[in-house]
Amino acid sequence: MIFSHAIVSSALFLGIGVLYDRYRTRLIFYYGGLAALMPIFSIIYFIFILSNFGFPGTFNFIGEFLLTYGALTFSFIITLLTTFSLVLSLMYSLFLYNRVFFGTIKIFFIRYFNDLTRLEFIFLFIFLFIVIFFGLFPMFIFENIYMYSFKLKFLIV
Repeated sequence: MIFSHAIVSSALFLGIGVLYDRYRTRLIFYYGGLAALMPIFSIIYFIFILSNFGFPGTFNFIGEFLLTYGALTFSFIITLLTTFSLVLSLMYSLFLYNRVFFGTIKIFFIRYFNDLTRLEFIFLFIFLFIVIFFGLFPMFIFENIYMYSFKLKFLIV
């Protein structure tokens, strides 16, 4: 879960950096209608937002599923709290995406009409590949965790 959070959060911050680099503001009020101006970026950023709250097939889903399962074996109330925080995260993320990428274009604030540069696309695609690959094939990580934890068990005893 820590590794998936690091990848997805880095990709989301890189996306915000792309927007800040073009428009020199971080205020949500000044954005709107970017899906028409930056279609590739809006699709990639939407996939990262889906991964941020644990959509199936993405890297964070594995961590959220294991966390919820572990919390359910410990306490039902903690499971409800984690699920509630997941729903709040979903609501805010979709509100942010809707506000920034849809609606009317704020022509007074958005002056540059270009999509991703090649370098930005390469970096975002690397993050996207990692998120989707480990979401579909998590055993590459689980096998290493099992191998090292098994060795560690014998070192402690």
